[in-house]
Amino acid sequence: MLKIYGPARSRASRSLWMAEEIGLPYEHIDFAGMETDERNEVLTGVNPMGKVPAIEDGDLKLFESMAINLYLAEQYGTELWPDNEPDRARTVQWSVFAMTEIEPPLVQLFLEKVIHTDENRDKDNEAKALNDLVRPMKVLDAHLEGQDHLLGDKFSTADLNLASIFTLGQVARYDMVEYPNVADWANRCLDRPAYKRVR
Repeated sequence: MLKIYGPARSRASRSLWMAEEIGLPYEHIDFAGMETDERNEVLTGVNPMGKVPAIEDGDLKLFESMAINLYLAEQYGTELWPDNEPDRARTVQWSVFAMTEIEPPLVQLFLEKVIHTDENRDKDNEAKALNDLVRPMKVLDAHLEGQDHLLGDKFSTADLNLASIFTLGQVARYDMVEYPNVADWANRCLDRPAYKRVR
């Protein structure tokens, strides 16, 4: 059976969401109740970096949440994995876009607005994060004009991987009023029953 390592309130949520979407049985190792040394020993046995998420699927050990999701979708998720090469390439494109263009500024915004206290909150970093989001959000909003999902009218791995980033935006109270297509799309994705089962 597939094993998914990492708490639900971490990047492991992406892989848990994927497994739920495709109806794949899995064992969730969330490290609850484990001492730090035990946790590190278990985790580094799967991911030498000692970070979550990681998975074991038979003899395969894999880490990095986007790589895990692309593997699970292709290996098991026939409904979520495109049946043509151009859309498979676009799935990778939007997954990389999520990691490189959207996630870094949202992480920074999350740190400044949620994690840091008033005395160590950096308003300049917060402003830079908001500014760094403008261009990719405009691109994404324009792409979603007139279509429900990234690859057309059907929810796919591309949607799941990118929408999973916007959970940070929710917690950081990122205002998407200027990007109504993105806001509507993200709400649809994060309203899916499979996602709700993970959170």
